[in-house]
Amino acid sequence: MTPQTVEISFWPNEGRIAGSQPNLTGVGELVSQAYPSKVIFEACTSPDAGMACDLDVTFAPDAVPGAGAFRKAIIRLEGETGFQALWGTATREDRSSWFYVTARIHDVRLPSGKPLAFNLPMASFARRLFDQARVRDATFSYRVELVHTAPHPDRVRPLIPALAEVLQGGTSMRGLAAGLRDVLELARREGWHATESFGTPQTNGVIRAWLDEAILQNVTDAIPLLRRDIISMRWLPRNGLSIDADDLDSFALGLRPRDYAQTAIESSSGQSQAVRRPPAFPVVRTPAPALAQPYVFVSYAHKNLDFATVVMQFLTSAGVSFWWDDGIQPGSVWDEALEERISNCSLLIACLSTDYQSSKYCRRELKFADLLGKQILPVARDQVIWSDGLRLMFQDLQVTALNSDQSWARLRDSLANMAVNVFRSGAKPASVIQDVKAT
Repeated sequence: MTPQTVEISFWPNEGRIAGSQPNLTGVGELVSQAYPSKVIFEACTSPDAGMACDLDVTFAPDAVPGAGAFRKAIIRLEGETGFQALWGTATREDRSSWFYVTARIHDVRLPSGKPLAFNLPMASFARRLFDQARVRDATFSYRVELVHTAPHPDRVRPLIPALAEVLQGGTSMRGLAAGLRDVLELARREGWHATESFGTPQTNGVIRAWLDEAILQNVTDAIPLLRRDIISMRWLPRNGLSIDADDLDSFALGLRPRDYAQTAIESSSGQSQAVRRPPAFPVVRTPAPALAQPYVFVSYAHKNLDFATVVMQFLTSAGVSFWWDDGIQPGSVWDEALEERISNCSLLIACLSTDYQSSKYCRRELKFADLLGKQILPVARDQVIWSDGLRLMFQDLQVTALNSDQSWARLRDSLANMAVNVFRSGAKPASVIQDVKAT
């Protein structure tokens, strides 16, 4: 069995427009709960397209919760927060030619002559640099790669004498003590090995000089005793960022606590503490009452109940068994019974409209059905074009515009071809079209 990687891009709920930013409330917490074997997160802002965030999460084959549970949890969060989740890498920008800068304490010599080096954490000031990049109209990103590490106190034991030397040194040397103490403590617990950097496609000296100065300023503000001259700024191509976590020096260089994934993700995205979030990995304790036979799940926007009602009248006349969320209020927390209804349906009919595609709750139902491999049949009052975010996932699905007798007949034929088991025995659909037109 091979590891499973979930690849997601997050866009703002309103789409990628200048100044927009996805609200990833709960995503960092979810990653920390799942605790996968590897995480790569990159947030990128540009003057004309706002911010987008890419997240790759890799799970071991036997991980619990695993990739499937993580995907479901992201879909639940999408309905409660301010982002669109786009699966796969098709929407991502090509940053293979970008250059990235890392900050490192490097080539420092202890009184004994031994060298000392470690990477500096940068998530704490990522949001500040994003604000400055927007003012400068700069295209810019924050990237962090995290690899799960087990406790290895023996691997950093050689640093204990180094800490003693630092504490006996001068004022500038004592500025390194906090970082060494953190490394020694983190090595005793599960956590992450991190590689952090800021990137830009621009190669002109102005952007690089600004980034170098901004990082130096933020690091020395956070650690007042740290001298600028011992901080090394290294510019590398994207493919040169990874550090071998099996190497002792590298292991000590990048240790971070377990909640650092949450810190990194929240450092660069819009957050709202007022958002009510569903449990990340809920267990359905009270199953929804079983339906008598296979059924169609009808997904619709509450603003378009009139059109959904016409569709359901057609299904009734055609002898099709269906279920819809009568009585569930729009905006309520993801309902476990609703999830179970989608899980058990034979097919999902999506009543498309502009309101439907702009509703995060409707998008959540559609994406959850797609995640489970359910057949999806999109219908609309008239011709509808998929919105940007949904087009990338569902552009291969033909939308049936129900604006003629022939289109209603095609809908019934599609149902018969895709899920014949949803028709009740003895159904007589001959007068279906006229029955619907008469309503």
